Parts: sequence; structure tokens; C-alpha cells
Amino acid sequence: MMSDTRQKWEQLNAYVDGELAAQERAEFAAGIAARPDLARGVAALTKMKAALTGDISAPSWREVAPQRPAVNRSRIAARIAAAFIIAVALGATLAVWRGGERPGWLDTPVAAHAAWVATGVAELSEGGAGAMLVGLSALGPDAAIPDLSEAKLTITGVRFIAARDDRPSAMHVAYSGTRGCRVSLWITMPRDGVTREMTLDRLGGYRVYSWRAGQLAFALLSSMDPARFAVVAAAAHKTTIENARPDAETVMALRRSRAESPPCGA
Repeated sequence: MMSDTRQKWEQLNAYVDGELAAQERAEFAAGIAARPDLARGVAALTKMKAALTGDISAPSWREVAPQRPAVNRSRIAARIAAAFIIAVALGATLAVWRGGERPGWLDTPVAAHAAWVATGVAELSEGGAGAMLVGLSALGPDAAIPDLSEAKLTITGVRFIAARDDRPSAMHVAYSGTRGCRVSLWITMPRDGVTREMTLDRLGGYRVYSWRAGQLAFALLSSMDPARFAVVAAAAHKTTIENARPDAETVMALRRSRAESPPCGA
């Protein structure tokens, strides 16, 4: 018998594809308004499908569900965002540099990212919408996929890796930028030594930020400009830890860091 989780994600997929009947669609839309996790799932799935079909007008998750009226606080947000970027650029309390022993569990995401970058294309060679649904179902509700669109990073592929021997299940989410940047998010079961605190490693020529959110371990890696990547990683860490969409300060920080950074190759 089909599980409730599988039914939920199949219904989500049908909602994104416009395959639900009018009444079902209305009921699902009402549910999205009250469930931020469903709103994020709809937005992530819509963005990925749009990217793979060349449609650049895919909505952000703020456009998926009704939101409360925004409070006019642009001046305060600008000041906080500026302070946020300065703090990230200086590495102030946002990430701890890990010295000494190399964390072995990061070898797999580093190899996966390197293999993707080596193809020279924005999309992953395998996986897609189906892989996202399977991965979200298998990894559970803590498998949040951050929305990095404000940094001009779009999901261009998802690959699910099933558990095998002593290797846990994992999901590889690929983000591609408009100026050649490539960012990989790796989500898997937690390993020893992974905490909620964001940690920075340099492995295989990449900067790798890792942390734990809920019952899962996350790793974000890229070779983009270090100051910009620190802002992107801080945003991903914040949204997965809080299981919430980016706030105004985070959005402004992502936009500004992108505007002030150079293009990148991977």
C-alpha cells in the first residue's frame, strides 16, 4: 500500500504539473498556505523543472503561497545586510575552520561535485524531478532544499543515491549560476562530529561548509569567490536550521554579495 509520504509527493508533483482537478488544486493550495515545507517543495520542484525545460520565469517560493503583508523596513534591512556581509567576509562566528583530521564523509560529495563540474554543463547527467521526490521521501521532513535564487543560483538537477553497504542514502542538489558558478548541496544521514555549527573545510580544491540540521547532515561546496560563497553558505545554513524561507536580511545579503563578486568558472 502506498505510504502517506509517497502520496503527498506524488500529489505535489501533480500540482506543479497542473494535473490536479480544480477542487483538488484548490485544497492543495490551501494546504500550502499553512505548510512552509510544502511551499518550499513546490517552489524547488517548479524551479528545477523550469530550469531543465529552459523556462526562466519559474516562481520563487514567496510566490507559491499567500504571504502576510510585508513591513516597510528597507533602511533597517539594508544596514543589517551590510553588517551581515562584512561579518561573513571576515569569518566572524559564522563558520569554524576545521584543522587537523580530514572528515572522511565529505569525500563522496567532493567527488560528486568534481565529476559534475568536469562535464562542463549546468545540468546533472542523471536524476531530476523524480529523484527529488524520491530523495525528499526517503530522507524525511528535515531534507530542506534552500532557495538560493536571490543569489542567481538555480536548481538544475537532483540526484538521489540509495543506501548501500555502510553508505547512507544521500541527495545531490546542483545549483548553477548565470556567470559560470556551480554549487553542490549534499544531504545525507548525520555522521559523527557533525553539529549545528557551520564548519569550513578545503577539500579537492573546493571550500566545503558542513553542518547538521534536524536529523540530517548538509554539505555545501563550490570554488566560487570565498566572500560570496560564505554568504551563500550562511543563507543555506540559516534556512535549513530554521526550516524557513530566507528573511529580508538574507535576501538582501545574497543579492549584494552576488553584485559585488566576480564571475566564476565552477
